[in-house]
Amino acid sequence: QYHFVSLNSGPDVSGTHEGLGLTNSQISFLTSDLSSNAGKTFIVFLHHPVFYDSKSTISQNKDAFINACKNYNVKMVLSGHVHGSSVYDSNGNKKYGEVSSFTGPIFLTTVNIGNAFRDDSSLGYRIVQMNGANVNYYTYDEDNDGTRNAYAPIPYNLLNISYSSRTTSSGNSYSAVINNNLNEDLTLRVHFEVEVLLPGLDYNPNGGTKLFTTRNFEENKEHVFVSTFVGKRSSKTVELVPAVSSIPDLSCAVSGSTSGSVGTSASFTVTVKTTEAVSQSFRVSLFDVYKQLEIDYKEIPALGKDSQQTLTLTWTPQNAGYTQFSIVVDSMGVISEPNEWNNLVYIEYESLISGNLRPTADAGNAITGKEDKIVHFYGLGNDSDGNIVRYEWDFDGDGTFDYVGNSGIVDYIYDYTGNYTAKLRVYDDKGARGEDTVSVRIIPMRNDGYLIKTVAELMADPQKYEGMAIMLYSVIVVDPKNYNRDAPDPNRYTELDVADSMQGVRMTVFLYAQTNRLSSVNVGMKVDARGQFSLYYTKWELKISSNTGDYLREASETTGVPNVNAGSDKKGKVGVAIIFNGSAWDDDGYITKYEWDYDNDGRWDFTNPLTAYSEHEYDKKGIYTAILRATDDEGNSAKGSITVTIEDAKKVDGYGWTLYVLIGIAVAIVIFVIIGYIMGKKQVR
Repeated sequence: QYHFVSLNSGPDVSGTHEGLGLTNSQISFLTSDLSSNAGKTFIVFLHHPVFYDSKSTISQNKDAFINACKNYNVKMVLSGHVHGSSVYDSNGNKKYGEVSSFTGPIFLTTVNIGNAFRDDSSLGYRIVQMNGANVNYYTYDEDNDGTRNAYAPIPYNLLNISYSSRTTSSGNSYSAVINNNLNEDLTLRVHFEVEVLLPGLDYNPNGGTKLFTTRNFEENKEHVFVSTFVGKRSSKTVELVPAVSSIPDLSCAVSGSTSGSVGTSASFTVTVKTTEAVSQSFRVSLFDVYKQLEIDYKEIPALGKDSQQTLTLTWTPQNAGYTQFSIVVDSMGVISEPNEWNNLVYIEYESLISGNLRPTADAGNAITGKEDKIVHFYGLGNDSDGNIVRYEWDFDGDGTFDYVGNSGIVDYIYDYTGNYTAKLRVYDDKGARGEDTVSVRIIPMRNDGYLIKTVAELMADPQKYEGMAIMLYSVIVVDPKNYNRDAPDPNRYTELDVADSMQGVRMTVFLYAQTNRLSSVNVGMKVDARGQFSLYYTKWELKISSNTGDYLREASETTGVPNVNAGSDKKGKVGVAIIFNGSAWDDDGYITKYEWDYDNDGRWDFTNPLTAYSEHEYDKKGIYTAILRATDDEGNSAKGSITVTIEDAKKVDGYGWTLYVLIGIAVAIVIFVIIGYIMGKKQVR
């Protein structure tokens, strides 16, 4: 097993070709890394050579590096920088033979490879052949005289490969022609990138042995790797031909509980199937996805054609919470298959503490918002036997939770119109989870009646939009007289050729800049005799790109100010709190501030960025006008009002004076009774 270490030999010392060398921290890292990987074959590479001449080698910590390579049995140190080739032992002695001529680390320096635009045979590379921990050779017989030279580079332009394809009834076949003009026999690994074949077909190589296959499902491409031998100064053709597949395709199905108690073993039943016979043993594994740890596995020694086998994988949770598992068939990758995706199943397992009650989540009521504008979410959680410790929101229902925090009240901006299902998750202090969803409708930025049109659609029927308000994205401003110094790209524009039917059309447009902020500039449209049109302003000439992907949006009329509902009129008493629950909304944006003036004295007694809900106590009776003011994201504001009637706290509605009379009569009766009693006592005496 090989272990590669890359080090930074620093910049050139000023005015020289000498490398600054290795820092103390790099030497510490190197010794620590090598000691922790004992038993492996070490190969170290860095830019500047350790040995070459005094003007081109590393300066700082050179001896410390050499000693570390000796002490930890580094096999080779590879470097470049000098555009020349050399071989040294660890004592700085120049060597000319193979590795067998000396012991200890090999310090190899190799010329630069150049590039395909320089046909220079003095440029090249070095082939190092190893057999386990042993270096077989690093030299090349450049003149074909039977003697290998340690200082001769392998010219980069003497080994070439070209690819071609042809169509067959089963699909495309692919060929690779290898021209080996080197004085070297080579065993090469040839890489083909090919189209994925239909089910039941596979590529068979002619002229080589297939090593393995990988697939890129997003691009519908298959990568096939073939090993082939090419003798020195000869050519070889390797061909991939579609053929009926006899390669097994493994798949699996999983069953079992997805929740259980902490400390109790959980089991997953896995059924593995194959389409073709599998003669070698393969592993089925249970992985903890987040920890990247194999929890359990079983070996299947073999499977017959169209057969299946069932096994059980187990795991015992130690802590409450959620664990993401993957069950993978052939987890060691010993079997080449046409489809690897059906080897994989994901499972989420919930570990619960016995007796803990699950928390509840409340994602709120259905929401309607605008694209590119803030949407407010009011998520709540409740745990009857503990506390909520974490909130998560998946705003667009794609399975990825976009927000994690300690509050469910958050804001989000949607880029596109549409209907979404947002999911709220809440977690309690014992790891249990509750979920709820809320429907979200995102409408165009200004109002529901918008029609989205492209430039091409505008050109097809221009008269349809005459007199309408249009918003244009990415308009290029042409300002030859530099009236507007802030205009983007003032010297560039693109004319748009349109049909003759565009002539005479007049529109009012709002210029919409790339920063997505609405300009205050109103511009018109004109068409010249050539059928070219431009947008214009008194001092500007504006032209739009002919890219058919440019968007235009038909705009409806909007007031630009919020809509305010202060609620219903109120009645109350002195010293008793009155609840004010007004509301507001904005057709082309969102509300940023709510304010209440409870007594219409010109002073705003209440301010809140999120809600108009408030409470207030009046200290005098009377009839008041309460004003609610709402301000939107563009600074526009509007007001609403209600009437508040406050009565004295001693008065009881509808029965006040009657009660006072009754109380007076009762008091008088008591007084007469007391006087009569006293007078009676005196007469007795």
